Amino acid sequence: MDAIHKSTIKKVIHDIGEHLSITCLLVSHDPLDTLPWADNIIVMKDGEIVQQNTPYNIYHQPVNKYCAGLFGNYTLIEEHGKKFFFRPEHFVLSASKKDDQSPAIVQSISFCGAYFLVTLLCEGTLYYVTYDKNDLVPGLKVFIDMHPNHRKAWVLP
Repeated sequence: MDAIHKSTIKKVIHDIGEHLSITCLLVSHDPLDTLPWADNIIVMKDGEIVQQNTPYNIYHQPVNKYCAGLFGNYTLIEEHGKKFFFRPEHFVLSASKKDDQSPAIVQSISFCGAYFLVTLLCEGTLYYVTYDKNDLVPGLKVFIDMHPNHRKAWVLP
């Protein structure tokens, strides 16, 4: 279904649910459909509930790689026996080194409408980063740092 019709149907179902004070259940094979619509999400795998929480918490605090991957790209950094989880918007890029930024090499760039999704290789790990300019090419050296609004990482259980 195209985006306009999908949005219209979600709005109509939401309005009916509100008007009749009933709970509506949306079953989707595109989990990103559920984020703006649901109050609560249940992630299932092989007939079992894997995680149940708000869309915000499932997106930012997934219980495992399966749940993380359902809702988009992520970077997993393993240090000291822990797995630190980051979404692409948790990083910033710059052309010149500042402070403690790490060097990275651009692997690919995908235009996603409102942003570019950049895949970087940094110290043997692939990073996924959102970026708002059209000035990168594969092979370019850039510098990566944590976004000032996302300095705290989620540790995957």
